[in-house]
Amino acid sequence: MNELDALLKELNDPRSSYTQSAIMNNPDMTGTPMFNNMKFQQQEPSPEQSPMKTPMKSPMNSNLGMNQYQQMMSPSLRNQQSTEMKSQQNIPYSSQKSNLNKLNSPSLNALNSPSINKTEEMKKSKSTPELSPPHTKSNSQGQKQVRKIICATCKGQIKGKVVSCLGKTWHPEHFICQAGCKKLLDPNRFFEKNNLPCCENCHRESFVPRCAYCGDVITEKCITALGTTWHTDHFFCCQCAVQFPAGSGFLEKDGKAYCERDYYRLFATRCGKCGEIIVGEYISALGKEWHNKCFTCKECGCSFPTESFYEYKGMPYCETHYHLKRGSLCSRCNKPIVGRCISASGKKYHPDHFTCVKCNKLLATGNMDDEYKEVNGHPFCGNCATRIRF
Repeated sequence: MNELDALLKELNDPRSSYTQSAIMNNPDMTGTPMFNNMKFQQQEPSPEQSPMKTPMKSPMNSNLGMNQYQQMMSPSLRNQQSTEMKSQQNIPYSSQKSNLNKLNSPSLNALNSPSINKTEEMKKSKSTPELSPPHTKSNSQGQKQVRKIICATCKGQIKGKVVSCLGKTWHPEHFICQAGCKKLLDPNRFFEKNNLPCCENCHRESFVPRCAYCGDVITEKCITALGTTWHTDHFFCCQCAVQFPAGSGFLEKDGKAYCERDYYRLFATRCGKCGEIIVGEYISALGKEWHNKCFTCKECGCSFPTESFYEYKGMPYCETHYHLKRGSLCSRCNKPIVGRCISASGKKYHPDHFTCVKCNKLLATGNMDDEYKEVNGHPFCGNCATRIRF
């Protein structure tokens, strides 16, 4: 009997130590030899060798060839072992460790994967909302602590599903339009306004322009003027209701649009003398504006070369007509009286001009004998007055 036959006989003998060990490890075995408890030693490669795995040896008999060893296995175990041996011979040792680590480590993406369907992006929205459970974190003792998630609508804590978008979180039933209507929103279909979710109607009301005249939504061409928008047929003069011709422009007063004719008629500066509209340079005086050519003496029409004038009842006058209007001209010389004056017979005189019209005797001397006599509205001394024949 050769060495192989002796080994096979020993393996088939139920009294052998190897068979008894296999049966003790598996009570269901009825004597069929199993090799699940066999351990294979792995030889580390030397620095001179390739990093590939070296062929493994059987711990039973290192002198047996690989073909003889595989013949001693059951068909199923032999096929399994052959597959494992081939795969391990072609995988570097470091790669095998990496694969084992991947199998034993749960995927972070799998842990954070609960979310709603994000297949369709909403226009005008900055992010697609997610439904996810509360996040957890570990303290220094390794105990898991649940981080509180607050609903942006009710300010209460969220337990369970949560809608997360635009940097905020909501209860699914509290994810409503924040623009005013409070309508419940679909997390997969909403619009954004001022970093808050809103429905389609509120979004359209907020961003679609309206006519400043009729208040309706503008869906076609519009005119932008005075800081707002208008239908093209609703932008006209607020006085005469005539539309502004293309390229003609308009004039504005207190936020309203006027045609040129109505604007100047209502608001233009007018001359204080002729009442016409002033265009260009003008003179401001007496609380009014004047054409340069119209700022003259109201009585004689002369201009004021020295830029000085006299005012009487809100109108400009030259010196002569000012004193004439006020009755302050000397009745004898027709010159303005400045300072003291003498009033006699309803007239005014310079003190040195109040004389007898016949002999030129000064009448204002204070002497009672020099009292004047009025004849036909003119002053006479006493002597001359007695000589006049009537």
